[in-house]
Amino acid sequence: MKTRVLAAAVSTVVLTGTLSGCMTVHGQNAVVPATTEAEAQKVLDGYVSTANKALAQHDLKLNATVERGALGEGSQAYIRTLRALDPERKQTPQPVKVKDSKFHIPQQAGWPKFFVVDTASNVEQNADSGENRLLLAFTRQSVDERWKASYQAVVAAGDVPEFAEDEDGHADDVPMNEDGGLITAPGELSKAYTSYLGSGKGDFADGPQTTGKREKRAKVKPRKGARTEFADLAANNKIYAPFALRTKSGDALAFFTMHQHTKQTVAPNIGIRPPVRPGAKALLEGEAKVSLTEVFVLQQLVRVPTVENKSNGIVFLAQTAQRTAAKGE
Repeated sequence: MKTRVLAAAVSTVVLTGTLSGCMTVHGQNAVVPATTEAEAQKVLDGYVSTANKALAQHDLKLNATVERGALGEGSQAYIRTLRALDPERKQTPQPVKVKDSKFHIPQQAGWPKFFVVDTASNVEQNADSGENRLLLAFTRQSVDERWKASYQAVVAAGDVPEFAEDEDGHADDVPMNEDGGLITAPGELSKAYTSYLGSGKGDFADGPQTTGKREKRAKVKPRKGARTEFADLAANNKIYAPFALRTKSGDALAFFTMHQHTKQTVAPNIGIRPPVRPGAKALLEGEAKVSLTEVFVLQQLVRVPTVENKSNGIVFLAQTAQRTAAKGE
């Protein structure tokens, strides 16, 4: 059975110090580490334990206590699908285990704050490149919130870069709305990718998620009585915040979200209906007599080059698409 990969949630921290008494730094204006490594380990351990339990028990509420954003939305839909297809919980996903975890914790001011975990896990290995690594992004929106996982990505170990660090050993993040010398700011990645899929123009390197996806869609030609349409939507950064860390080479590794709608339509009264896969049927609203619209949330992990290395383009390291809704008409 395939291992259901868990994700990570970005984090923040409260620092205490003494200056004429006890003082708490909330991180709204002060530049402080997002968390400590010891606390990040606790967050990771608690997340893995709770997320595994939520999947095994098909528990939506429990899952919502440890995940948010694109990852949380995808997991909620996945659990609803499990409930519909396996109501007696006979095929629970294999629990995820992690080891050899490395924590990349930036110093930041303002919210949200985040950190990234690079860990070995019991996910399936890549036959070509050897061991995979599981990258998790943890976040929280305020000092009073608990950490929640917002992104996950499985990456070949050889594709995980060395991350840049400051003099204190903390990771160097690239703020959402600043390009930091990169060809695209993290907060613009979703719009840029959506635009590229529509026009083929943009600073993206060739690959399965770029040229490959456009070529695959181009082959889906309308046929007599039936057609398939695609619509790509940029994510709202307030709900699906992107996160990026600088690498030692000067580029950045960035997580971001986008949405995709796929609509299959057949002409009425021709004796066929749009095909409805089991996963879509489990989430289906209405009856797919002449059309079926499926909604997906996509998590991306990309390497964004500097302006000086623009010719390299934005390279996809991982992409996960999770069906979150289906509507029939």
